[in-house]
Amino acid sequence: MVDLKKYGIEPFGATPNERQVAHYKIGKKVFFHFGVNTFTSSEWGSGTEVENIFDPSELDTDQWLRTAKDAGFKLAILTVKHHDGFCLWPSAYTEHSVKNSPYKNGKGDVVREFVDSCRKYGLKVGLYISPWDRHSPHWGKDDYNDYFANQLTEILTGYGEIHEVWWDGAGSRDAVYDWDRWESIVRENQPKAAIFGSMGAAGHIDLRWGGNESGYVSEPHYASIELKTIVDEIRSVLNTGEMGGSSYVPSEVDVSIRPGWFYHPDQDTKVKSASQINKIWFDSVGRNSMMLLSFPPDTRGLVCDRDAENAIASGKCIEKMLSHNYADGADISCNGSKITVIDDADGEESDVYLADVIDIILPKSEKVNVFSIGELIEAGERINSFVLEAIDEDGEATLLYRGKSVGFRRAFVFEEGEYKHLRFSVTGSLASPMLKNIGIYLFEDIEGEEGDLGDGELVKTIERSEDGHSAEAAFGGIFPFDRIEFSLDAMSKYKVYAFSGQVYELITEGEGKGRIGINLPEPIRDCYRIKVEANVGISAVGARLR
Repeated sequence: MVDLKKYGIEPFGATPNERQVAHYKIGKKVFFHFGVNTFTSSEWGSGTEVENIFDPSELDTDQWLRTAKDAGFKLAILTVKHHDGFCLWPSAYTEHSVKNSPYKNGKGDVVREFVDSCRKYGLKVGLYISPWDRHSPHWGKDDYNDYFANQLTEILTGYGEIHEVWWDGAGSRDAVYDWDRWESIVRENQPKAAIFGSMGAAGHIDLRWGGNESGYVSEPHYASIELKTIVDEIRSVLNTGEMGGSSYVPSEVDVSIRPGWFYHPDQDTKVKSASQINKIWFDSVGRNSMMLLSFPPDTRGLVCDRDAENAIASGKCIEKMLSHNYADGADISCNGSKITVIDDADGEESDVYLADVIDIILPKSEKVNVFSIGELIEAGERINSFVLEAIDEDGEATLLYRGKSVGFRRAFVFEEGEYKHLRFSVTGSLASPMLKNIGIYLFEDIEGEEGDLGDGELVKTIERSEDGHSAEAAFGGIFPFDRIEFSLDAMSKYKVYAFSGQVYELITEGEGKGRIGINLPEPIRDCYRIKVEANVGISAVGARLR
């Protein structure tokens, strides 16, 4: 990262550490969700699954990572232990692992294969290990801290350099963990590894959740935030950050290429299109965050063709856009001064404009529609509003875009046209702006269709209370919906809740009987299941997009 003292720059507010700057530069990350859930077609395993169910017939991690490389990802994360407690490495601390599965006659080590493939294809390695363990008899007891520490030590000392450790918050809202000890294990054994975490892990992490699993953070979006927001998991604020917050914790946008995190055969036609993946890039990497796109390898142990094709098409599209920066060779001036800084970690040299107005004049008019810029983030987040304008030959300005936050990188699409002179102006800031990495591009999107539940397709009820007065329907992943349907045996008041992975949130309530259909004013896009409660019997709960 840039040593501000060398340039006489004073930081403003919360600022990043070296690991955080390195992960901003990575930008695009890929997630692989693979385990016993793959073979039970479930999202959250119960922990009671037998080990011999894990038996991929054609497991090929080279195929995974070759796909990831071709799609432009720079770091890959594997779910080495999900909530079900099954370990993809032969852990010495549990029998619930790959060593007791038929895979390679119990001699397999999926983590080893994964990290070897990462290095073969030039991707950095990340490992997801769930603190919540539904199999371990230790979970919920003091000695679970030892159990998890031992497993954490195994994966951080046996597989070479690791660049990210991912602690999922699901199931752990009220758990008491020894975060200090677990963090020290990461820092001592993998000092370059960034820790992702939520809730109780706040204060021990480098990266945080962006507040949803739908593929976006809001505009504005700041890395600065209060730790209490992370602890309380206030999703709306996680999605925006807090300008001037006392801690600097960048977000990751974790989202699956399918509705589910794990493989479900009935989702083979519900794969996000290349166009949708492009939008995720702009709504994450382009909004001062990071993109973490998940693939669910199937029961063969392979990434499905459509998943790979769409991700690669998106990657090539973004790569093509970034390959030609029309700002290179442009005449760039500002109403302040310019300095050149060097990142001591990688030697990258950047021009920094200490100004609030920057004019970019291209050698000739060019067809463009994307502008990108960043702050010297080592000096803190300073900007809270800006505009981009096109300047004609008479000096008249036409507004192209109005925005708020910038941060490490702000990339946005504006109206396509032939432009020669663009002006970026900071219209609001808490300290003097320090701007860098100016980019002007042409983005040519790919047509695609969005996968969803579809008209008339309802999720069936999977759980019902003993008295029948509470019923839940699972989606097998995350689907958008704006209509809920269910049946009540008699007249009764009812309440409908949406489950986002941590808590049930009330979305509507009313009174009725018989078949009931409710149209919501806006789609809900970040929900795993819905629950209906009433004073009478409930049946046929479902949801869909109108």
